[in-house]
Amino acid sequence: MKKKKKKKKKKKKKKKKKKKKKKKKKKKKKKKKKKKKKKKKKKKKKKKKKKNMMSFENYDIFWHRWRRLWTVSSLLTLLAPLFTILELSNALPEQRFASQPTPQTAMIDSTVVLPCRIVNRVGEVQWTRDEFGLGNERELYAFQRYEMIGSDEEGDFSLRISPVTLEDDARFQCQVTGWKGVPGVRSQSAKLTVYAPPEPPTILQGPLLTTTAGLNIQLECVSEGGRPAPELQWLDGDGRVVTEGVQYIAQEIEDTYRYNASSTLSFVAASKHHNTSYTCTASSPALNQPAKAQIKLEVIYAPEITITSDLPGYMDGQTAILTCSAVANPNILTYKWYRNGELVNINNSTQLMIENITKNISLEDISCQVENEVGASRKSMRLTLHYAPSFAAPLNDQYADLGEEVTLLCEVDSSPTPTILWIKQKTQTVVGKGPQLSLEVTQDTVGRYLCLAKVEGFPEISAPVGVFLKVPPRIECDKEQLGKEGDTVKIECNVADTSAQTTKVIWTKHGKEINLENEKYKVKHRVTTSGIRHTLFVREAQASDFGPYNFSAHNDYGSDFFEIILNKARKLSLIIMIGGVTGGILFIILVLTVVIICAKKSAVQQREAKKLVLPEKAVSFQMNDQNSTSTESTTKTDVSHRKGPSIISKEAELECWKSGSNHFLAPTHISSSKAHIYPDTYTAIPVRTNGHVREKSENYCFNNYSDHATLMQNLQNQQTPSPSEGFIRTSSGIRKSLGAGHEYGGLQSSQDILAASHYALYPGYEDYGLHDQDEEENQRLSQVFSDGIINPSFKSSCGSLPLSFHINSRTSIAKGHTPTGRPRLGTNVLPNHYYAPGTQLLNGSLATHV
Repeated sequence: MKKKKKKKKKKKKKKKKKKKKKKKKKKKKKKKKKKKKKKKKKKKKKKKKKKNMMSFENYDIFWHRWRRLWTVSSLLTLLAPLFTILELSNALPEQRFASQPTPQTAMIDSTVVLPCRIVNRVGEVQWTRDEFGLGNERELYAFQRYEMIGSDEEGDFSLRISPVTLEDDARFQCQVTGWKGVPGVRSQSAKLTVYAPPEPPTILQGPLLTTTAGLNIQLECVSEGGRPAPELQWLDGDGRVVTEGVQYIAQEIEDTYRYNASSTLSFVAASKHHNTSYTCTASSPALNQPAKAQIKLEVIYAPEITITSDLPGYMDGQTAILTCSAVANPNILTYKWYRNGELVNINNSTQLMIENITKNISLEDISCQVENEVGASRKSMRLTLHYAPSFAAPLNDQYADLGEEVTLLCEVDSSPTPTILWIKQKTQTVVGKGPQLSLEVTQDTVGRYLCLAKVEGFPEISAPVGVFLKVPPRIECDKEQLGKEGDTVKIECNVADTSAQTTKVIWTKHGKEINLENEKYKVKHRVTTSGIRHTLFVREAQASDFGPYNFSAHNDYGSDFFEIILNKARKLSLIIMIGGVTGGILFIILVLTVVIICAKKSAVQQREAKKLVLPEKAVSFQMNDQNSTSTESTTKTDVSHRKGPSIISKEAELECWKSGSNHFLAPTHISSSKAHIYPDTYTAIPVRTNGHVREKSENYCFNNYSDHATLMQNLQNQQTPSPSEGFIRTSSGIRKSLGAGHEYGGLQSSQDILAASHYALYPGYEDYGLHDQDEEENQRLSQVFSDGIINPSFKSSCGSLPLSFHINSRTSIAKGHTPTGRPRLGTNVLPNHYYAPGTQLLNGSLATHV
């Protein structure tokens, strides 16, 4: 500091000396000017004298001198370019910067180098800080931390600062003076920014703060001594930045170039702040990462209550269970229940049961009160009672002119809130939704509408309402109406284009208004799509009640009337009545005759079937799917539980005939008195609905087994599933068939295929040794199997419908069979001997001929 003061004093003395010298110079200049002026005046006077003294003799001398001067000046003008060329050849190059200082940042106590390199330097170099010169010597003795490094040969005059202090936060510039006509130069100004790290932040309230809910809280965070001032932020327990209620202040510390910063967070303590924490962070360019400080809050608060019910809503008469839940600190709680302000439960229970809920109870305020040492809290609720919708107010018809706006109102009281729809009755279309319907009156919108209210779990309700033009009513009636004397007769008329609410009607007879209070008369009306239908009932009509009636209707915009003639209805003649009764009796007789004939036919068939019934036995059989390559699947039929005579008397095992085998044992006959299988459309054998083959649209099935897929596939391929080789009955008897489509003319339709499949259930004649029998036996057998394709497919197929099984009975007990086990053709064999109806078997079982 002393050196600086001495330097300042020296500078002041130098300035004073310079000022004195300048004053002396000015005085001398003034004196010289005065002398020059005097000399000029003297010269002018002499010239005037010479002119006056000049004569003709002196003219030659004057001309000689002038020529001499002109010659010298001409030579000088010619030599001037030469002199300029010589001066340019001897001139010095301009000074320029090869590198200049740039803005930099530095930490306090670090080292910084500001570059400065000059090309063609001829002047002196110095650095300035905030435009104050630091000196032109490499070692700046006045600034010991500063030094110009480098060499003069390279023109390097970079400034090194070590160690950096906060005073060095300034603008620096490198300057070069001029010399001998070479101008000086200056570098760009470069800002050196110096950072100083702040102290770690501290929260003045400490690491833990205990408070009570409802109080105003202020948390203050401080960080000191940084440059620049640190940025302070508050984070909540989830790491989110808090912006509300935050106040930030930064102040510079005098003569230190440093700053102090503080941030205050203000809020009202609540239960949500209990056991939460807040973090204060300090950020600065002088820090690699933010510094932190944390505080934890403990809030004491009164109970916070939640009431829940076991159901969202209740029906009339149900029981409700309410549960009261509370959160508090401290958590020592006391519970009380109130209904409409009256204490109903003092057992410190969290639940309340309310039985037999009614609409009045649903209007009560049910409260739960919970207490702890901080205080008491109470919360109320009402039960939600679900009840059917009802109209809170009658629906009012609206009258308007064309082009006007009208609004229809439909107020419905229900719980929950109903769904309200508006339906135009004429078109039966939905035109709106909600309790209001706004319309512009046009010819299309005029008419009656229906307000329909729906609530889930309850019947819907509806009510009509109309939009009408301001016109008189219009009556539509039948001129002549009929009634029977002695009966209650009615007269009907329709009133269109008007509202039932504002239209009055009058019934008159013989010019007198009918007294509707009289029990003889009764009036009703109902709303229809075409208007209002009014009906007058006359009880026990007498002759005097028939005749003309007048019906009139009027509203605020006019009236209309109509005359109706009530005539007696003519009675039916006696002849027509007798004819009708006779026809009915004949029809009944005809029906009874048909029933008796059918019953007799059925009895004959039953008697024939009973002759061939064998002792009861159980049947078990096995069948293989023709598409299967795995083990056999076994199906067993058990009818031991069936009431009445058993159709199966002995157990026999049924197996599919193996391909290539010619041995067949005699089949075991199974009798069923009422078992028929073929539809009437395919054969002459009668049909019973309890048979095994059923038709479901185009699916033909045998119990749970269906051949529809195979059938349809064959149809699409335009191929006919050909039965196995069998026999066919023709006009000449029974002969061998090569299969459908050969000798039978082909089977193309699904009905034909089904018929062939049905008949394929019969064993082929070949299996019964038909080739060993004579033509007479062929004829006898052909009478039994009427017009059918006799298919031995049991030998080759076991699978999808038709269920063509090869059945091999290991025990032959039938009479009339040959020792080889083959039946004689003379045996009376009927189709119903081989089938049992589906209603007599267990679900999922099969019965077939064995």
